[in-house]
Amino acid sequence: MEMTPAQAEAARKLDSLLLHRTRVLRDLENCREERYRKTLSDGLAYLESQLAALGWRG
Repeated sequence: MEMTPAQAEAARKLDSLLLHRTRVLRDLENCREERYRKTLSDGLAYLESQLAALGWRG
């Protein structure tokens, strides 16, 4: 089944957000500085809200 341009764009955005989420999770695992952890946690929450808007269920 062929995707519409809008579906293809949504799939690309989803892939990009998931990649960013993976990187943030890895950084969180390795981070020891509390202020940076807070920044990473806030970023993770934002990414997951964007993913949820695209129908992602993590």
